Amino acid sequence: MKIKTIWKIHSWLGLVAGIPLLLIALTGSLLVFKDELNAWLIPEQALVEPTSAGPLKLVERLAALRAGLPMHEVTGWSLGKGPKDADFVYVMAHGDNEWLHVYQNPYTGEILSEPAPLNAQLMEWLLDVHYTFLADDLGMAICALLAILLCLLAVTGFFIYRKFWKNFLRLRWRTSLRLLSGNLHKRVGVLAAPILLILGGTGAYWNIDHVLHELEHHAEEDGAHEPYLMAGGLYAADLPLDALAEQARETIPEYKINYIGFPWEPGVDIIFWGSFEGQSPLRSQHHSTVAFNAQTGAYVSNTRMNEASLWKQIEDSFEPLHYGTVGGLLTRVLWCVCGAAPGFLALSGFFIRWKRGY
Repeated sequence: MKIKTIWKIHSWLGLVAGIPLLLIALTGSLLVFKDELNAWLIPEQALVEPTSAGPLKLVERLAALRAGLPMHEVTGWSLGKGPKDADFVYVMAHGDNEWLHVYQNPYTGEILSEPAPLNAQLMEWLLDVHYTFLADDLGMAICALLAILLCLLAVTGFFIYRKFWKNFLRLRWRTSLRLLSGNLHKRVGVLAAPILLILGGTGAYWNIDHVLHELEHHAEEDGAHEPYLMAGGLYAADLPLDALAEQARETIPEYKINYIGFPWEPGVDIIFWGSFEGQSPLRSQHHSTVAFNAQTGAYVSNTRMNEASLWKQIEDSFEPLHYGTVGGLLTRVLWCVCGAAPGFLALSGFFIRWKRGY
């Protein structure tokens, strides 16, 4: 295929995907620092003051949630990442099936916010925009297509400018705006291409997988029964949560619990999701699980990422690769900057085409 043909394909892909990719890029760059921005925007909810006594037991914190939210049930519990981070708790109101959230102080049990939809706050809303365009499954499918186009743009652009290294350091600032835009466009695109491939590839995989799962789920339930509406506690009120957590740590050596899943419909187990202490940076924070019966507390099963198939381990690496946590603060900054590159590339690409007259 001739370079001119590839250039035309690259150009038209940019025209089709430019504006929505600009939105995805800007929201994605902000979301790299989602926790830090939440701490700045809503410190009264996201941040807590540690006490010398340490966090309350899990059963005490759960009791405080049940007492403070008698018309809701806990459906998920994300434990604070650091000593000053509040717990992020998912709840569901009786008679409904919408997932809501509250923040809780792990040291006092105090509920720091009223139950609210998942996208009620700015950063959660930006997350919804980033991967669904606020259009649920349809928006997720559209974002998956855009992620694929981003990968194609990265590949075609890199091929077009594959000899970039010859004049890479010779950027002429004193030239026409069109030529300057073209020079900056190719340099930014070439430098960002590997990271854009990672972001586009992992994002497309997640969205496609979710859409296919939802289609399969809806097909199975079509005409079978109405969605379950929360009617009350689906787990034993006296469940020894701390003892189960300790058993989970004994079941998987060096296990760090980061999230606890509670039943949101009948028949669902209590599941501890976590990671390994001192694990590889290419491991996610929720890769291994230990499940217990929600009524009896009896051990059910466990999954360990270090014993999973090669594909499962590759799939698990998508989380740190997409979020840029593989190298700590340095890679997060790099992902934030390069993640915004499609925005600059879309604008500069539009300008170049406009100046060329087609």
